[in-house]
Amino acid sequence: MQETFWTLLHDAAHWEFEVFLMVVFDGVVGALLWPFAKKHWDHHVARDRKEKAPAPTVLTAGRPYAAFVDGKIVTIFVSEPLDLGKPPY
Repeated sequence: MQETFWTLLHDAAHWEFEVFLMVVFDGVVGALLWPFAKKHWDHHVARDRKEKAPAPTVLTAGRPYAAFVDGKIVTIFVSEPLDLGKPPY
C-alpha cells in the first residue's frame, strides 16, 4: 500500500509517534534553553525594581507638579520648598 498524506492523517500510530517526538525534542530544547531564559528574565525584573523611582517627598520651589484634585489632574506650583514627609503644622 502506498503511503499518502491522507493515510498518515488518519493513522493513529503516526499521530502517537508525532506527539512522542514533540514531547521528547521540545523537552530537550526547553531544558537546554530554560536556564538562559530565566536568567534573562530575572535580570530584567531586578533592573526594573532597581530603576523604579519613589515619589518625591520634597517639592522644589518653582517646579510644576501634577496632582489629583476632585478627580481631575491639575498642575501645582510651589513658591517655597515643601516637605511632604512632615505635617504642615
